Amino acid sequence: MAFPTIQYGSLGYSGAELYSNEKNQNSFIRVNGDIVSGQNTITNVADVSGFFGLAEAMVGMILVSSGEFSGDVVITAISGDVITVDTNAIANGSTQLCRIRPPKGMYF
Repeated sequence: MAFPTIQYGSLGYSGAELYSNEKNQNSFIRVNGDIVSGQNTITNVADVSGFFGLAEAMVGMILVSSGEFSGDVVITAISGDVITVDTNAIANGSTQLCRIRPPKGMYF
């Protein structure tokens, strides 16, 4: 009679190991959307072909849109084709590329 064995594992951070030799973790989830300066919503969000899309995005993930936000912003809500973030935009962007990545402690 065999006895079950408890298996243990760990996760070590390394760009080469964690992202399958892909150093840009923003290349998994990408969407396009409309951004208005002074607002904290991204509207008309649509998936970018060839990448994971809005269905894989979650509240708490980090969104990057170069030029429209002053840095990384945190997703606070997702409703339909609208993403709400924790910071107001500093510039307008129409069909702007938005890259989404997990925060520290969450991994793909």
